[in-house]
Amino acid sequence: MIRNIGWENVSAEKLLKYGFERVEDNCEIFSYTKEIVGGQFLVKAYVSLLKEKPCFSYKVFDASSDDEYIMHKIPGATGTFVGQIREEASAVMSDILEKCFGMPGRNASFRSRQAEEIISYAREKYDDEPEFLWEKFPDCAVLRRKDTKKWYAVILTTTMRKFGYDSDETTEVLDLKTRPEEMEGLVDNKNYFPGYHMNKKHWYTIVLDGRVTIEEIFKRIDASHELVGPKKASKQ
Repeated sequence: MIRNIGWENVSAEKLLKYGFERVEDNCEIFSYTKEIVGGQFLVKAYVSLLKEKPCFSYKVFDASSDDEYIMHKIPGATGTFVGQIREEASAVMSDILEKCFGMPGRNASFRSRQAEEIISYAREKYDDEPEFLWEKFPDCAVLRRKDTKKWYAVILTTTMRKFGYDSDETTEVLDLKTRPEEMEGLVDNKNYFPGYHMNKKHWYTIVLDGRVTIEEIFKRIDASHELVGPKKASKQ
């Protein structure tokens, strides 16, 4: 279930215009089906506008058997095929969020494949959507935990010159948190840099140009997410 979205912007009229159908007549629950992967799979999205329990969720099904497909939701599942399903399902969700909920679509905000994969990963694993907090910087976003409200990832746009390169090429970067005692052994100014626009004691930066594999980035997102979670009670 996707929770962190703009319910104030969605309406039955918008959903119906987009292509959703009411599950039952005069019902405030809607469904939408979209083919992906050349018709081999179906994305089925569901929106409930019930005031007591608003909800937006989706599932992926095998078109031939109608069995639910879940591999794309497993963080460790990799490969071209599962990656394609994950990417196309995420694209459907992003379009719905943009057209029906008034939230920025991924293509309007992110240019690198890794940035899009990061947003898809946060959506799949944590039900988190990027928050665009700065009007002057529409291509910058944060991901935050729902329980502590703390940021665990920040996507920013800057130039390679900021990292010691003789180039003004624009690039997207990812800021993540780590423990101060781990920072010295991590930052090498090749793959991992001191936190850009963040407290360099707690944050480090990855340039999203493929130099760090997406699988490694996912692991580091998980570590950052855990780090900003609720404090665990100390053992007596």
